Amino acid sequence: MCGLENDWLGVYLNADISSSVATAGLRPDWLSEQWVMEHVAGTPYVRFRNLWQPGYLTMVEDSVYSGIAMKPLNVDASGKPNWLSQEWELK
Repeated sequence: MCGLENDWLGVYLNADISSSVATAGLRPDWLSEQWVMEHVAGTPYVRFRNLWQPGYLTMVEDSVYSGIAMKPLNVDASGKPNWLSQEWELK
């Protein structure tokens, strides 16, 4: 598990009830600020799953200025995850 902290303001990504992702001050007891980093097999990418809401960090638009929301893991007919918008690379 991890918290995702912004270096500029020291706030953390927080999943809210509307499936939006916002920032909030650190609340270590809030599951909405706790994320599980899941490695995508065979790639350098990871997915971030929230412990409170059943969803993953997902870009919502095909734009460099896209918002981020919580979405269920999207899979194809064979059950294989297939949304690149849910995959992130750590740099």
